[in-house]
Amino acid sequence: MTLLKTKVPERYFCLLVYWFFPITLLAQTEPAGGQTNNDSLFLLPAEQFEILYSSQNIRCKNDSTGAISLYILGGYEPYQYNWNDGVDTQNRTALPAGTYSVTVTDAVNTSQTLSVNIASGSSPEPAFRSIAATCSGGTANQDGQLVLANFSATDRYDFSQGTTYTGSATEPGTLPVIPADGVINRRQPNPVSALAYTIRVFNEQGCFTDVTTTLPVTSCQCQTSVCVPITIRRLR
Repeated sequence: MTLLKTKVPERYFCLLVYWFFPITLLAQTEPAGGQTNNDSLFLLPAEQFEILYSSQNIRCKNDSTGAISLYILGGYEPYQYNWNDGVDTQNRTALPAGTYSVTVTDAVNTSQTLSVNIASGSSPEPAFRSIAATCSGGTANQDGQLVLANFSATDRYDFSQGTTYTGSATEPGTLPVIPADGVINRRQPNPVSALAYTIRVFNEQGCFTDVTTTLPVTSCQCQTSVCVPITIRRLR
């Protein structure tokens, strides 16, 4: 319990006690010498209070969109907040995934501690590879392939040339669903030099991951027995 000093009129010395009952006057005295004493003591009991909270988990993996809001029921204001990462504000925003604990202390030094877990969101984790074009004799066919693996049946995609995604897709919207076999292009031209492609894969929550692969050059060299012309002569 904590003693708080205050002032009352005239010459009354009051001890007020609150403990689940109405305030009770326990004593009335007159100070020695007939002087007016305006001091009185109030005894405030430590009162357990409750911490309520609301939280927001992270939408996509590796984002920092978590949030925690605290609501205090009971106790004596003002409250002090001490989070395990050194922050002293009541509410938190822009949080990465993790467990956050806070100790709340009220005006009479009563403390309560709360822990809140901010869960990580999920993002696609696809694997992306290329298959070089095949040959017909000494000529490369236009049948290079771009193939995805480790995707969900509802994942959608868009892709562009280069080592970074340069398309305009920021939401899955009406993008095509990844085919069941993962082949997103079966007729990729044979490049003059190795060519990079970056694919952006979205899940149902709108979270995306970009992955890159390189389509190699197919060099078709015909075997001599197949490609070198021969002349057949009939001898008598």
